[in-house]
Amino acid sequence: MKTQPKATIFQLTAIFSALFALVGFSYNVWRMEISEHNTTVRSASFELLLQLAELESIIYANFYDKNIRQRQQCAGSYRRH
Repeated sequence: MKTQPKATIFQLTAIFSALFALVGFSYNVWRMEISEHNTTVRSASFELLLQLAELESIIYANFYDKNIRQRQQCAGSYRRH
C-alpha cells in the first residue's frame, strides 16, 4: 500500500511538468509572433521613410528647377551672373 502514494505523486509531477512545458512553449510561440510582427512593422516604416525622402527630393527638384536662382540659393551656391 505504501507504493500507491508514491505512484500518485509521480503521476501528478509528470502531469504538472507536461502542463508547465506546454504553457512555456505556448508563451514562447506567442512572443515570437509578436516579435516578428514588430520586425515587419519596423522594416515597413524604414522603407516608407526611404520612399518619402525620395518623394521629397523629386518635389524639391520639380519646384526649384522652375527658377534656377532659387534652386541655387536653396543649395547654398548662389552666385550673381
